[in-house]
Amino acid sequence: MNANQPIYTEDNNCQDCYKCVRHCPVKAIRISNNCASVIDELCIACGNCVEVCPVGAKKVRSDIEAIKHLLVNGKKVILSLAPSWVSSFPGVSAQTMISQLKQMGFYAVSETALGAELVNRHLRTELLAAGPGISLSSACPTVVEYIKRHRPEYTPYISSVFSPLIAHARYLKSYYGPDVHVAFAGPCIAKKREADSQRQALSAAITFCELNTWMEEQWFNPEPEDACFEPVEAVSGSLYPVEGGMIAGLNNGTNESALQFMSFSGLEAMEGVLNRLDDWKPNKRVFIELLSCPGGCINGPAMPDK
Repeated sequence: MNANQPIYTEDNNCQDCYKCVRHCPVKAIRISNNCASVIDELCIACGNCVEVCPVGAKKVRSDIEAIKHLLVNGKKVILSLAPSWVSSFPGVSAQTMISQLKQMGFYAVSETALGAELVNRHLRTELLAAGPGISLSSACPTVVEYIKRHRPEYTPYISSVFSPLIAHARYLKSYYGPDVHVAFAGPCIAKKREADSQRQALSAAITFCELNTWMEEQWFNPEPEDACFEPVEAVSGSLYPVEGGMIAGLNNGTNESALQFMSFSGLEAMEGVLNRLDDWKPNKRVFIELLSCPGGCINGPAMPDK
């Protein structure tokens, strides 16, 4: 067991059933001493093994204590909240959600979708200046990890623009000051690895499942305070969690004759796209939005309810 990995195995609970081995898309699980352990250098944190394990032996590392440690020590922590929270916490208004999160100790709550809008702004400029060729989105960390670890020949195709989360974290630090800490909550396990590699921008990443568990332990004032997303509410970036949402934002104000957009979701579709890139010589810049979860982040592996 290595609990420092985003996904690890509780050895004592593993039943050696091989189900995770059969469902891992990148063969990142080995059987050793009658236990299925994750090979971290091959893992893309897609969460398939966590979802299919019949006894719950595959675990997602919890980073709640890391955030609590910052809060207890008086640090200002801003929560970057993924826009798909509305699906994970149905019936909860934005005002109630923000109020409860601030009661938990967060200094402010901001929408990760703001980072998506920053990405769209810079990516549009990059694409229009690039000329004919192919660009792959950098928004999905599982896709980026898959390409870098298993199809490195396609790494140059990945856009140089930061992911929405990292763009948002950097924006928050520039807005509130470099001493604030940024944490993330969303439906994605792979964001934990993104936080691990970008510690200067992002202090921790938790899933909606973790956040839901944490909130169930709290007592909240039944009368929520007058609260709102800070510094401002997002607009177009809120579409990012669904397939084609990134492209919808990019299309806004873009000269469509100079660019072509395509969107694919699901690991099988992603592999199909990559297998055909070498044979494609487009006469304009083609931007391909790739998402590892079928339908987009709203079907992420750490959504409490799909």
